[in-house]
Amino acid sequence: MAAMESAAEEMEKEEMEKKEMEEEEEEEEKEKDDEEADEAAAAALSELTALLSPSCPAARAAAEAALALSGSAAGRRLLAGRAEALRALAALAAGPADPEAGEAAAAALLNVSALPAARAPLLRALPALLPALPAGPRCGLLANLARHPRAAGAVTAALGPGLAALVEMRPPPEHLGPLLCNLSRDPQGRAAILDRDR
Repeated sequence: MAAMESAAEEMEKEEMEKKEMEEEEEEEEKEKDDEEADEAAAAALSELTALLSPSCPAARAAAEAALALSGSAAGRRLLAGRAEALRALAALAAGPADPEAGEAAAAALLNVSALPAARAPLLRALPALLPALPAGPRCGLLANLARHPRAAGAVTAALGPGLAALVEMRPPPEHLGPLLCNLSRDPQGRAAILDRDR
Protein backbone atom coordinates (compact mmCIF):
# COMPACT_ATOMS: atom_id res chain seq x y z
CA MET A 1 0.00 0.00 0.00
CA ALA A 2 2.79 2.40 0.92
CA ALA A 3 4.53 1.58 -2.37
CA MET A 4 1.36 2.48 -4.31
CA GLU A 5 1.00 5.76 -2.45
CA SER A 6 4.66 6.57 -3.09
CA ALA A 7 4.27 5.76 -6.80
CA ALA A 8 1.14 7.95 -7.01
CA GLU A 9 2.96 10.83 -5.30
CA GLU A 10 5.89 10.38 -7.69
CA MET A 11 3.54 10.50 -10.70
CA GLU A 12 1.85 13.62 -9.35
CA LYS A 13 5.22 15.27 -8.82
CA GLU A 14 6.32 14.41 -12.37
CA GLU A 15 3.07 15.78 -13.80
CA MET A 16 3.46 19.03 -11.86
CA GLU A 17 7.08 19.41 -13.02
CA LYS A 18 6.02 18.75 -16.61
CA LYS A 19 3.23 21.32 -16.32
CA GLU A 20 5.63 23.92 -14.85
CA MET A 21 8.09 23.31 -17.69
CA GLU A 22 5.32 23.71 -20.27
CA GLU A 23 4.22 26.98 -18.65
CA GLU A 24 7.82 28.26 -18.65
CA GLU A 25 8.19 27.35 -22.33
CA GLU A 26 4.92 29.09 -23.16
CA GLU A 27 6.03 32.20 -21.27
CA GLU A 28 9.41 32.24 -23.06
CA GLU A 29 7.65 31.82 -26.41
CA LYS A 30 5.27 34.68 -25.59
CA GLU A 31 8.18 36.95 -24.62
CA LYS A 32 9.93 36.07 -27.88
CA ASP A 33 6.74 36.81 -29.84
CA ASP A 34 6.36 40.14 -28.00
CA GLU A 35 9.96 41.08 -28.82
CA GLU A 36 9.44 40.20 -32.48
CA ALA A 37 6.21 42.21 -32.55
CA ASP A 38 7.99 45.21 -30.96
CA GLU A 39 10.78 44.99 -33.54
CA ALA A 40 8.26 44.77 -36.37
CA ALA A 41 6.32 47.74 -34.98
CA ALA A 42 9.51 49.78 -34.65
CA ALA A 43 10.46 48.98 -38.25
CA ALA A 44 6.98 49.91 -39.47
CA LEU A 45 7.10 53.15 -37.49
CA SER A 46 10.47 54.00 -39.05
CA GLU A 47 8.92 53.53 -42.49
CA LEU A 48 5.91 55.60 -41.48
CA THR A 49 8.18 58.37 -40.17
CA ALA A 50 9.90 58.60 -43.54
CA LEU A 51 6.51 59.17 -45.18
CA LEU A 52 5.56 62.00 -42.81
CA SER A 53 7.61 64.56 -44.70
CA PRO A 54 5.49 67.51 -45.91
CA SER A 55 6.98 67.04 -49.38
CA CYS A 56 6.04 63.35 -49.57
CA PRO A 57 2.96 62.58 -51.69
CA ALA A 58 1.88 59.97 -49.12
CA ALA A 59 2.09 62.40 -46.18
CA ARG A 60 -1.68 62.58 -45.69
CA ALA A 61 -2.04 58.79 -45.59
CA ALA A 62 0.95 58.54 -43.24
CA ALA A 63 -0.53 61.18 -40.92
CA GLU A 64 -3.86 59.35 -40.90
CA ALA A 65 -2.02 56.10 -40.10
CA ALA A 66 -0.22 57.85 -37.23
CA LEU A 67 -3.57 59.18 -35.99
CA ALA A 68 -5.02 55.67 -36.07
CA LEU A 69 -1.94 54.36 -34.26
CA SER A 70 -2.36 57.03 -31.57
CA GLY A 71 -5.87 55.73 -30.91
CA SER A 72 -4.58 52.87 -28.77
CA ALA A 73 -2.47 52.93 -25.61
CA ALA A 74 0.20 50.71 -27.18
CA GLY A 75 0.30 52.94 -30.27
CA ARG A 76 0.63 56.09 -28.17
CA ARG A 77 3.51 54.54 -26.22
CA LEU A 78 5.19 53.50 -29.46
CA LEU A 79 4.88 56.99 -30.97
CA ALA A 80 5.92 58.71 -27.72
CA GLY A 81 9.09 56.64 -27.62
CA ARG A 82 10.17 57.78 -31.10
CA ALA A 83 11.39 61.38 -31.06
CA GLU A 84 11.95 61.35 -34.83
CA ALA A 85 8.31 60.37 -35.43
CA LEU A 86 7.14 63.17 -33.12
CA ARG A 87 9.37 65.68 -34.92
CA ALA A 88 8.03 64.55 -38.28
CA LEU A 89 4.43 64.82 -37.07
CA ALA A 90 5.14 68.29 -35.64
CA ALA A 91 6.66 69.45 -38.93
CA LEU A 92 3.64 68.16 -40.80
CA ALA A 93 1.22 69.73 -38.29
CA ALA A 94 2.99 73.07 -38.65
CA GLY A 95 3.44 73.01 -42.40
CA PRO A 96 0.98 74.64 -44.79
CA ALA A 97 1.49 72.01 -47.52
CA ASP A 98 -1.62 69.89 -46.90
CA PRO A 99 -4.16 71.11 -44.31
CA GLU A 100 -5.80 67.69 -43.95
CA ALA A 101 -2.44 66.02 -43.32
CA GLY A 102 -1.61 68.78 -40.84
CA GLU A 103 -4.85 68.27 -38.93
CA ALA A 104 -4.36 64.49 -38.78
CA ALA A 105 -0.77 65.00 -37.57
CA ALA A 106 -1.90 67.54 -34.96
CA ALA A 107 -4.62 65.18 -33.72
CA ALA A 108 -2.08 62.35 -33.41
CA LEU A 109 0.21 64.68 -31.44
CA LEU A 110 -2.70 65.66 -29.19
CA ASN A 111 -3.29 62.00 -28.38
CA VAL A 112 0.38 61.34 -27.65
CA SER A 113 1.11 64.60 -25.81
CA ALA A 114 -0.32 63.40 -22.49
CA LEU A 115 2.46 60.81 -22.15
CA PRO A 116 5.57 61.88 -20.20
CA ALA A 117 7.86 60.27 -22.81
CA ALA A 118 6.55 62.64 -25.47
CA ARG A 119 6.96 65.81 -23.41
CA ALA A 120 10.59 66.71 -24.16
CA PRO A 121 10.50 66.13 -27.94
CA LEU A 122 7.22 68.04 -28.24
CA LEU A 123 8.48 70.95 -26.15
CA ARG A 124 11.43 71.22 -28.54
CA ALA A 125 8.97 71.27 -31.47
CA LEU A 126 6.85 74.09 -30.00
CA PRO A 127 8.36 76.92 -32.08
CA ALA A 128 7.24 75.18 -35.25
CA LEU A 129 3.71 74.57 -33.94
CA LEU A 130 2.97 78.00 -32.47
CA PRO A 131 2.29 79.85 -35.74
CA ALA A 132 -0.59 77.43 -36.39
CA LEU A 133 -2.37 78.33 -33.14
CA PRO A 134 -5.23 78.21 -32.34
CA ALA A 135 -6.16 75.93 -35.23
CA GLY A 136 -7.50 72.46 -34.52
CA PRO A 137 -6.20 70.42 -31.62
CA ARG A 138 -3.09 72.50 -31.03
CA CYS A 139 -4.43 74.20 -27.86
CA GLY A 140 -5.18 70.74 -26.51
CA LEU A 141 -1.64 69.66 -27.30
CA LEU A 142 -0.30 72.66 -25.38
CA ALA A 143 -2.72 71.97 -22.51
CA ASN A 144 -1.44 68.40 -22.25
CA LEU A 145 2.18 69.53 -22.33
CA ALA A 146 1.54 72.19 -19.68
CA ARG A 147 0.15 69.65 -17.21
CA HIS A 148 3.64 69.25 -15.74
CA PRO A 149 4.66 72.37 -13.76
CA ARG A 150 8.08 72.77 -15.40
CA ALA A 151 6.60 72.23 -18.83
CA ALA A 152 3.98 74.90 -18.08
CA GLY A 153 6.81 77.42 -17.75
CA ALA A 154 8.30 76.30 -21.07
CA VAL A 155 4.92 76.59 -22.82
CA THR A 156 4.37 80.06 -21.28
CA ALA A 157 7.81 81.17 -22.47
CA ALA A 158 7.25 79.75 -25.95
CA LEU A 159 3.88 81.49 -26.28
CA GLY A 160 5.30 84.83 -25.12
CA PRO A 161 2.98 87.68 -26.19
CA GLY A 162 0.88 85.13 -28.08
CA LEU A 163 -0.61 84.06 -24.75
CA ALA A 164 -2.38 87.40 -24.36
CA ALA A 165 -3.77 87.06 -27.88
CA LEU A 166 -5.09 83.57 -27.07
CA VAL A 167 -6.75 84.80 -23.86
CA GLU A 168 -8.57 87.55 -25.76
CA MET A 169 -9.75 85.42 -28.72
CA ARG A 170 -13.51 85.39 -29.27
CA PRO A 171 -14.90 82.84 -29.57
CA PRO A 172 -12.27 81.07 -27.50
CA PRO A 173 -10.49 78.20 -29.26
CA GLU A 174 -11.26 74.65 -28.29
CA HIS A 175 -9.17 73.43 -25.31
CA LEU A 176 -8.30 77.00 -24.28
CA GLY A 177 -9.78 76.50 -20.78
CA PRO A 178 -7.55 73.52 -19.87
CA LEU A 179 -4.54 75.30 -21.38
CA LEU A 180 -5.10 78.44 -19.30
CA CYS A 181 -5.75 76.37 -16.19
CA ASN A 182 -2.46 74.51 -16.61
CA LEU A 183 -0.50 77.67 -17.48
CA SER A 184 -1.88 79.46 -14.41
CA ARG A 185 0.22 77.14 -12.22
CA ASP A 186 3.33 78.85 -13.61
CA PRO A 187 3.99 82.31 -12.06
CA GLN A 188 4.69 83.96 -15.45
CA GLY A 189 1.71 82.23 -17.01
CA ARG A 190 -0.56 83.35 -14.19
CA ALA A 191 0.73 86.93 -14.45
CA ALA A 192 0.14 86.99 -18.22
CA ILE A 193 -3.35 85.53 -17.91
CA LEU A 194 -4.38 87.97 -15.15
CA ASP A 195 -2.71 91.03 -16.69
CA ARG A 196 -5.34 93.82 -16.54
CA ASP A 197 -3.34 96.14 -18.80
CA ARG A 198 -4.12 94.17 -21.96
